[in-house]
Amino acid sequence: MSSEAGGKTHGQQHHAAWSKYAIPPAVGIAWLAVLQYRHMMRRNEAQPGVRVEGPFWIYLYAMLPFRAISRAWGWMNDLTVPEFLRGPLYRTYSSIFGCNLDEMRQENLLEYRNLAEFFYRELKPGARPIAGPERAALVSPADGKVLHFGKVESDGSIEQVKGLTYSVNALLGPSEVSGGAAAVPAPGNSLFQAVIYLAPGDYHRFHSPADWRVGTVRHFAAELFSVSPMLARVLNHLFVLNERVVMLGRWKHGFFSMIPVGATNVGSIRINMCPDLATNLPESELPLGVYDHAVAPQDVARGAEMGGFRLGSTVVLVFEAPSSFEFAIAEGQKLRVGEPLGRWPVAEFPSVNMHSTAVPTADSVKLPAAYTHPFDVSKPHFPSRLRVEFGSADFSSKLVVAAAVAQGEAIAPIRGTTQAAKAWTSVQIAKDTHIELNSELVYMNHSCNPSAIIDTANMQVVATRALRPGDEVTFFYPSTEWDMSQPFVCWCGAERCLRRIRGARYIPRAEFGDLYLAPHILDLIAEREASGVTDEQLRAADAAQ
Repeated sequence: MSSEAGGKTHGQQHHAAWSKYAIPPAVGIAWLAVLQYRHMMRRNEAQPGVRVEGPFWIYLYAMLPFRAISRAWGWMNDLTVPEFLRGPLYRTYSSIFGCNLDEMRQENLLEYRNLAEFFYRELKPGARPIAGPERAALVSPADGKVLHFGKVESDGSIEQVKGLTYSVNALLGPSEVSGGAAAVPAPGNSLFQAVIYLAPGDYHRFHSPADWRVGTVRHFAAELFSVSPMLARVLNHLFVLNERVVMLGRWKHGFFSMIPVGATNVGSIRINMCPDLATNLPESELPLGVYDHAVAPQDVARGAEMGGFRLGSTVVLVFEAPSSFEFAIAEGQKLRVGEPLGRWPVAEFPSVNMHSTAVPTADSVKLPAAYTHPFDVSKPHFPSRLRVEFGSADFSSKLVVAAAVAQGEAIAPIRGTTQAAKAWTSVQIAKDTHIELNSELVYMNHSCNPSAIIDTANMQVVATRALRPGDEVTFFYPSTEWDMSQPFVCWCGAERCLRRIRGARYIPRAEFGDLYLAPHILDLIAEREASGVTDEQLRAADAAQ
């Protein structure tokens, strides 16, 4: 007799037996929801007063178990990749996210046993030159995009984005280095903050932005929400909700802190001075809360490596400085480790050799708030140094110096700018960043024998030769512009006039001669040459436009 005739099959009997003990899916989901709700309650207890705030969908988003997801992602990243897959896998990742494999210290991709090691790759010595104190008061601690920067409000609130704020005390916690408060500036000083977002393709280690002494390392075991710019615009308190390590100390101007912030799939934060510090541990091993780690006060030099992420994330700086401190960056600007973050204004423009490492500082004229283009000529920024002479024909106006300027002297600082789309009035200051000058400087004309350069590294205009009152201020447009929005025919009359001006993208390196080129233009030319583009191809592309 067949099994069908005799009743249930063996498989049916096994399923029936298992079904007696199976948990209905709804019950399982409800139990997971209860566990996550308890987790959120513990989160609220760990950081009183800090709550998820945002549109309705944010509350649903915040219920997802991102800490567990990130631990699972970390486990996957630590899996050994077979050697035959390493090259294709890492090259594909680099192509998608824009990693520069040429600057890796270990160039052999087979040496990276897993994704975690590849994410945490070191760079060749010298790949990130560190601007000295004569060029910058602070330097960028990481490769990444500037999300936000500015002064901390007098009530201790930090603007996350326009309309969203969080408390500096909630971000840092009480600090032993400042008498129990997170940071109280001395008279004449202010608190400043800057936020730099590291994308998955960026170099993942972070470095010291200044010479300072670290006295406290504080670990906040907390959430791991995404820190993408999109989420930062809608989830309030994002950086105080997330897991982070706060390094607190002092520099020559007072309080200083550096805060690497974790994110989804970036639970692992490494701090070199605390090798035993482990982040995103299960709550059974490390409950949510704040943990101070005992470290001997340690002096850290500008540019020194301090740790890193196992993927992209965010670094926040909160520091005390004289109220005259000025940032030298723009929101959305891409930075690399060691590039200038800010500087001090002084009373005079010192005269310097433009080919030396000494760089002139800013003008004593305090810029007003950023103007909306076109520039309001009734409110000049530098009346004692510059003058606009207007012509009757289109594009006949020009900028001249109002006082004598020595060769190598800074003519004017570039301040009060706004980030903008590429336009005929904009200036390119990085590979993917353009700004509007919002000052008399917008009237600088082009010349193939320029009287000035735009020093994008230090945000100032510097004379290439001695100028007398009434001499025109000109610069070589392709020195900053890779691909111009409005090409033109040049009639400057210079002995080596290029005539057709379209941007550095179409100009062979040899044709620049000894003309100054901004760092981002030099980088783009190097990338172009590495790709194998020939001078003949450049000329053909130019002619085809």
